[in-house]
Amino acid sequence: MAKSSCQAPKAGIMLTALGLLLIVSLIFYQALENRQLTANLAARTQRLHRVKVMREMFWYNYLQIPKEVRPESGEVSFNQGQLTFFWEEATFKVRVLCEERAYLYQYPDFPEEHQEKNEGEIP
Repeated sequence: MAKSSCQAPKAGIMLTALGLLLIVSLIFYQALENRQLTANLAARTQRLHRVKVMREMFWYNYLQIPKEVRPESGEVSFNQGQLTFFWEEATFKVRVLCEERAYLYQYPDFPEEHQEKNEGEIP
């Protein structure tokens, strides 16, 4: 029995169609993943901006209080989150909670300077 020459072109067309489908699927998947990464980055950037605004509002009000009557710890509520401040050993710490994410700022040289150390989100 001889092989039929009609089968070879059909198999080639089928493999080409499967290859093309695979390539289109990978391109579509990559586009969806890029969109998701961009959306996540935008949300994290907006959240970090809100956290920094809350922190700056806290510092503006806190530093206006005379040193003699400033509280050593406390909590401040904002529309977008909550800020807690406290002393731990010799470091003044500010913890900001926004959208169920916590950010911790540490100020070892407070009250001389309030430059933060180890700024960032708590894992």
